[in-house]
Amino acid sequence: MRERGLKVLTIDGEADIRVGVLSCLFVLLDMMRRAAQDRPELTSGETKMDLSIPEALPYKCFDLIVGSGDGGWIAIMLGRLQMSTSQVIETYLYIRSSIHNSYPHRGSTSQWNPELQATFFNHLVKMTIMNNTQSRKSDEMLLTLDPACYVVALAMY
Repeated sequence: MRERGLKVLTIDGEADIRVGVLSCLFVLLDMMRRAAQDRPELTSGETKMDLSIPEALPYKCFDLIVGSGDGGWIAIMLGRLQMSTSQVIETYLYIRSSIHNSYPHRGSTSQWNPELQATFFNHLVKMTIMNNTQSRKSDEMLLTLDPACYVVALAMY
């Protein structure tokens, strides 16, 4: 049984990677590392970014994770895919840089193709789901009616 009160995490999905979502993720990472010191049962026992500092898993700490724009995708990774904050940071940076590198550069004669961008993003999302649900059934994780943490993803593009 959870403690009294509803614990909600919201992530605003600003398009500016330098200050928006990424800074929220680093603040969350610090919070999760502090929570792991007080309550080790909230950790998975592993973390990729720094093995010497355990971090609590957000889906074990929050009842609801809500995100808009890029924050919606992050809410899904944290809540439904049950990824650690450090894993989400690595994945988010990879996806954003992959998409950014696929855009035509200034002075280029090639045109940006929205359909190609959507297909590429769709591929990256599917790879993220596959990579983080290898030992678990992805449909079960994404479609369960009684999850450990509820997720609301708002897309406003």
